[in-house]
Amino acid sequence: MTSLLTARVDTVKREKAERVFADVGLTTSAAVNLYISMVAMTGAIPFEVKSIYAQQDMREQYKQQSFNEVFENMRNQAQISGVSEKEALKELSAYKAEQRVRA
Repeated sequence: MTSLLTARVDTVKREKAERVFADVGLTTSAAVNLYISMVAMTGAIPFEVKSIYAQQDMREQYKQQSFNEVFENMRNQAQISGVSEKEALKELSAYKAEQRVRA
């Protein structure tokens, strides 16, 4: 079962995010679903929340990481919280499949 989620976001930030999502083969919907799944699976936000100055430093670090490194970090976080690697990969596969259907 699915439900509709509506959120107000800054247009420029949304467009930048959509370009990033497209670069890694995700729709915005799939990216949001992946984020929500990670929060639900781990019981935590899948990244550290810091002040705006620290966030700027984090953005620079993420620009240097490949998608595989980011996914590996997410997978490790899921394992730490007791979610199996198989479950984490299943979630990612489901969202990739959803993205292909919508394309």
